[in-house]
Amino acid sequence: MANLSEGSAEPLLAQAMVLARQGRWDEALELAERAVQAAPDAPEPLLAKARLLRAAGRDRTAALRSLRRAIGCAQTPLRRVEALREYGLMLEPIGRHREAAAAFEEALALLEGQGAGAEIAAADRARREELADLAARAHERAGDLQRALVRHRQTERWYREVRLDMGSYYAREAELLERLGRYDELCSCYARLVEVDPDRVLFAQPAGRPTPATATRIKEFLHGINQVLAAMPGALVPRVLKAGLFYRLGRYRHAETLLRRALETGPEHFYAWHLLGKVLLKQGKRQRALRALERAAALGPDYLDLARDRAAALEMCGQLEEADAAYRHIETHWPGDAEMLRRAAQVRESLGRLEEAYESYRQLAVKLLPPEPDLLVRLAELAQRLGRPAEAQEHLDELLRLLGPQAHEQRARALVRRAAVQAEAGREAAALADLEAACAVAAELPAGVRRQLLLETASLLLEHLEQPERALAVADALLLDSPDDLEALALRGDALFKARRFEEAVACYTRAADRRLADALMEQGAQLFEQERFDKAIGKWNEAYHKNPQAWEIHYNAAAAYARLGRPAPAARYLEAAAQQNPGAVALMEKDPNFELVREADEMAAVRARWRAQRR
Repeated sequence: MANLSEGSAEPLLAQAMVLARQGRWDEALELAERAVQAAPDAPEPLLAKARLLRAAGRDRTAALRSLRRAIGCAQTPLRRVEALREYGLMLEPIGRHREAAAAFEEALALLEGQGAGAEIAAADRARREELADLAARAHERAGDLQRALVRHRQTERWYREVRLDMGSYYAREAELLERLGRYDELCSCYARLVEVDPDRVLFAQPAGRPTPATATRIKEFLHGINQVLAAMPGALVPRVLKAGLFYRLGRYRHAETLLRRALETGPEHFYAWHLLGKVLLKQGKRQRALRALERAAALGPDYLDLARDRAAALEMCGQLEEADAAYRHIETHWPGDAEMLRRAAQVRESLGRLEEAYESYRQLAVKLLPPEPDLLVRLAELAQRLGRPAEAQEHLDELLRLLGPQAHEQRARALVRRAAVQAEAGREAAALADLEAACAVAAELPAGVRRQLLLETASLLLEHLEQPERALAVADALLLDSPDDLEALALRGDALFKARRFEEAVACYTRAADRRLADALMEQGAQLFEQERFDKAIGKWNEAYHKNPQAWEIHYNAAAAYARLGRPAPAARYLEAAAQQNPGAVALMEKDPNFELVREADEMAAVRARWRAQRR
């Protein structure tokens, strides 16, 4: 290490780097400070200290101070370049883009041999191009787009040979050209981007977010593209670009029209066919979209966005075998795409390939980490269907660990599912414990959700755990909430039957059957009422009343039918019967147009007066 007259600085820095890799930042920084004190005129300890401060997210002011000292201490151009680069990188995150750009430019001037010796003139070319890229980004953030473009174009070889990412190169150049309003060059840049990285084309355009700044940018973009089209009416790329923007803005019919015109002049342009397929998919034109995508695949290279859209189109067209093959192709060439793993798993599940679907879902769970609750539920369900109760329980255990204290519904459902797994595995005590915990959580849930969970609990107790008395208690709790719940009545009957309480079971089944019959008669009466066959509707509702005397709606509906017949006396009698079960029936009558003929009759007035007196 150059310029370390005090031999103790170098080992101190080496030890500091070891501690930093272990995450022991305080100790590492203390050693770096000791190294600076040991060699106050050497740039290396100062650079090391600044890098440690940046990596640890510590005092930026101290880091910048160290870097300025390092720049002043550097005795060779290469050391000064290194310090300037670090200085620029430290300035960028705090918004001092102009100063960062100046630091990168000074480093570039040294490397490009402006007033430097032979050492700099022979410096590594890749280092110059990396600095040019950093300078381009800093100039862009500082608002100096022209200088940003100049520096960016100096990095082409670096992107091609070192980064191996010409897609990023052309995408950044396109953004700079668009912001500079150089739309003729922009179209040429997009043509090259389509050739090297079609996956990036749409994302290099304005995003279309609903902000005033973006709206202005979109307007300028369209104006510029229209100018190019006016100058070159037959040009294909500007039309495809305009269609791409319309696609991102959700203006699918405009995009389709533009693309069909573009394909008239360039029928072999694969990306125009691909974009047309995307547009048609958004419009729900599945078969036509698939044909466009197949045409694009035949004409162009194999790239992820096209493969993804083609697989989705095959799936939407019901060609599941072909969709599965398309997803396998994606998994082979572009592994790790989470959304593709999910859709592939769903297709395989639809095809009945449960083992493959299960494996795809497992890969997705590893990819997401921590996995989504719904994904763990799906894995548990598939594991059960595949006869793997131990794996199903593992997934449900993980789900319960992941759920937060406020996820009451998900927790209750997970407990019921785990109870089912425990019951199938013969672990009765564990299953009962889970069901008790689920019932305790269900008490805090909305009525509809609680009902479904309690029904599932009662079914498990009956069918898997042979616990009729416990199932009976759950059914009774359901009937307390809703006495006419037919599913709860049927479950109660089943529980009584399994408990060998046959007389009560028969009464429960009869009551459930009466409720079903009453519901059917009520619906039949409503149908006759709509047909204005009021006498027959009243007859059906009277039959329903004998099967379910607790339903106040029967009396109210009969009162409405008598009102439509212009018979106030029976209408008032039935309305009063309804009000005895539901006091709100009288207020409901006041707004009901079916009572218009009799609302002011003496009999109805008497009913209103009695109920008003009772309310007082």
